Amino acid sequence: MKAKEEKDKEVKWPTGTSVAPDEKIAVFVRRFDLYTMDVENLKKAIKDPRDPSIVETRLTEDGEEYYAYSRHLTDDDKDRLRKEQKKEEKKDEKATEKKDEQTKEKEAKEAKEKEAKDTFEPRVPPSGLAWSQDSKKFSVERQDSRKVKDLWVIDSLAQPRPKLETYRYSMPGEDLSLEELLVFDLASRQRLKAKADAFKDQRLSIPTRRVAEKERRERDGTPNPVASSQWALAGSDSFIMIRQSRDLKRLDICRVDAKTGDTTVLVEERLNTYIDSKPIRLLEGEKEFLWWSERDGWGHWYLYGIDGTLKNQVTRGEFVCSTITGLDEKTRTLYFTANYREAGEDPYYDHLYRVSLDGSGLKLLNSGDANHGAAMPEHTRFFVDTTSRVDQAEYFCKHLLGEARDDADMVEVNREQAQRGDRRGHPDGGEEIRK
Repeated sequence: MKAKEEKDKEVKWPTGTSVAPDEKIAVFVRRFDLYTMDVENLKKAIKDPRDPSIVETRLTEDGEEYYAYSRHLTDDDKDRLRKEQKKEEKKDEKATEKKDEQTKEKEAKEAKEKEAKDTFEPRVPPSGLAWSQDSKKFSVERQDSRKVKDLWVIDSLAQPRPKLETYRYSMPGEDLSLEELLVFDLASRQRLKAKADAFKDQRLSIPTRRVAEKERRERDGTPNPVASSQWALAGSDSFIMIRQSRDLKRLDICRVDAKTGDTTVLVEERLNTYIDSKPIRLLEGEKEFLWWSERDGWGHWYLYGIDGTLKNQVTRGEFVCSTITGLDEKTRTLYFTANYREAGEDPYYDHLYRVSLDGSGLKLLNSGDANHGAAMPEHTRFFVDTTSRVDQAEYFCKHLLGEARDDADMVEVNREQAQRGDRRGHPDGGEEIRK
């Protein structure tokens, strides 16, 4: 059993590849174009990335320098990847000890010459690749930098002499890199371009599926987990895309049809200043989502239908909401942090609040004139509050919510923290761990 565990730890997915969620196929870039290989060839690449019997299928033929399906690689990048994608040869330590210095120098020189002649094209991860959750399709963010001009820097730490490095960089008023979003169907090997053009020099991104706490723990316990990004929506019919203008004053949340490339705008954000944003949060069943916006002058959460219909403003008032700490979909309760709401306090102090998704029942959960950092498990039955300020010692307090019961893992963590200090009662009825 121990030998098997050690062997599992040594197994790694081939570097430079993006493995599908079903672990049956991988996508990668060689030189400038996309390639695929199936699971049998993946196994070969795990043992020896340069195995000549590996079968790779070319997916595109239009890639070129500065208009490739991956980021631009410098010569140093390629050399590093070549070293990574080379079968590790086992050394005979006893034989090495017997070799004289002259033999060692000769072998080192030969190895260096062989390395200098290495023309192997390494596998590179595609830019911004995200899989459909059923592994049937994937999207890639491709960047066109052919019209962008060169800029130079000196690597003063290079050995044996400083080295000139060249890269593409846009100065004010010059052409920028252009972005496009492509969707590939693995069964038909066809591709389509998302009809996303709206703003000059726009930037595109794809929100990815949120990984649940249980799944994350299982992944951490796996020697070789697949951690490829996936579309936020289930299936392979459509996905969510965010489009933002270069001046950051316009932002759209769109739904892209993965069969036609047609784009439907779900939410439009328009401000005369920089638009700040936070990750979109889809609810179970994908019929609704939460979106953060400063459209009323304050940062608040809004509830939308998946078709883009605004249902209601969840939070409102002269304060700023920030991250979502927890979401109980059975009771439709949102737990979030916010600041600038409590009178007489430093406006930068964070607190935890809860509110119903219909906007009712807003309640402060961790009072006290201090900064509060709250951590909550996905079941939302309790939270651990970390309270601190410059003139007070930091302390931890566990608060139970509703019919919450103790979580064994969290109790163990609190016990370890308590060993560093004393435990005492907390006026709010929680269990306080003071350092």
